[in-house]
Amino acid sequence: MGSLVYRFGEFELDSSAFELRRRGEAVPVQPQVFAVLEHLVRNANRLVSRDELLEAVWGDSFVSEATLSSRIMAARKALGDTGRGQQWIRTVHGRGVRFVGRVEATEEETAQSWTLDRLLEEARGALGRADTSRAEEWLVRAEAALQANEEADAMRAEWHSLRAQWLILRRGWGCEEAREHYEEAIRIAEGVAAVDQFRSARYHLATMHELRADFSRSETLMRAAVAQDLEGRDAESRELLACSLFHQGRFDEAAEQARRGAETCGDMGSNRLSAYYGEDPQVSCNYWLALALWISGDEDEAARHESRALRLSEQPGRIFCLAHSRQQSAMLAQLRRDFRLCEHWASATVAIGERQGLAYREAAGRILLGWARAMLGEATEFVEPMADSLGRLSSACAEMEAPYFGSLLAEVEMKAGRASDAAKRLRGALESSAVSRGYFFHAEMLRLLALADFEATRAKEVAARLLGEAKAVAERQGARAFATRIAETLTSILPG
Repeated sequence: MGSLVYRFGEFELDSSAFELRRRGEAVPVQPQVFAVLEHLVRNANRLVSRDELLEAVWGDSFVSEATLSSRIMAARKALGDTGRGQQWIRTVHGRGVRFVGRVEATEEETAQSWTLDRLLEEARGALGRADTSRAEEWLVRAEAALQANEEADAMRAEWHSLRAQWLILRRGWGCEEAREHYEEAIRIAEGVAAVDQFRSARYHLATMHELRADFSRSETLMRAAVAQDLEGRDAESRELLACSLFHQGRFDEAAEQARRGAETCGDMGSNRLSAYYGEDPQVSCNYWLALALWISGDEDEAARHESRALRLSEQPGRIFCLAHSRQQSAMLAQLRRDFRLCEHWASATVAIGERQGLAYREAAGRILLGWARAMLGEATEFVEPMADSLGRLSSACAEMEAPYFGSLLAEVEMKAGRASDAAKRLRGALESSAVSRGYFFHAEMLRLLALADFEATRAKEVAARLLGEAKAVAERQGARAFATRIAETLTSILPG
């Protein structure tokens, strides 16, 4: 199967170069817009339903109707088309869209002549755009090429890593087959001393464990990575280790790893591992440091590192990490209970996450945004949208921050007059394995449960016991900011 160039009017759409050209000049389009346009052009003069477009471009990932409409509109704009004129993309109301006009397809190059390196590069690029259909094509071809080359073990290891990433995009972080592919990549790469492939597979596997809230496994993998970092260059591994330690409520250790990560030169592979998830280790390390310091009670130093993280995220070459940086600032504002600032950064998270196709960031931003707006006004209208976003994360087995986000939803339920529902949600979250092994929001969850239970039952003894447990957790973790808030809550419930 060759790489095709589609010609229509003044335009060329190059499926190999992922480029739209008009009279030979490149027309800039975002990856998802290109994917929508390519599918329509490939199926010229055939009615394409909206469901088919969603499946072809986004696979199993949840995408709103508004997102699809915006991508179709952007495709029209790139062609100089309009919703009224519809010269190229015609809407059939209630049924879908059709690409109209004469299209000529020319085979420019045969895929059989491509090297294994090229096939893997194409698969990697397609995965970076979340184009699972195209990525699968390249992976199938690469697999066939590997069968004819038994000595290409380093590339075989990379193929297993890419296959795992494809499976995660299609099935979510809970996919056991993806985990098996990562472990096979590690085994192969270690056997042939393929350092880059070994490091990449280990990092991605650790990220998978992290997002599944299996923090101890992630920590084990990244401790091994930083132990091997004799030159002090691996900012990515220290960032992920800091993330694991922070989520376990080990704030002093998290701050130490984050500080060391922020001080590294961080030039290993141009941070391509963390870039895949829309992150930058220098930016993220400063955020983990800011979060850990704020919870530990050092507000001024936390603010300094947050400001540094924001400045770094806005430098050239770091645009891919904007969604993550805005989410972290929204979380810091939420912890401070600064509703307006949380609303500001959460809104930015949603907008950038949607634009960059980062479903996790978008859903996380919507939960934080719902919490902030509920705290500022009427809470009832935000309960269901927040629950929907939390459900999307759970369906993808992205459980890393599920207890935290669930607690925010519970607080909104409480404000909406549903204290019993809030208490039930919090008790369920507290029983999760992630929290039972130690969790950064554990003390706050107990405090919120005391408030919800007291509002529902007026039982002061139960509230006092829960607040006592919260205080003990905060003291054990060194969470002085939470301890202060717990003391204030105790005074409000049991004055004097």
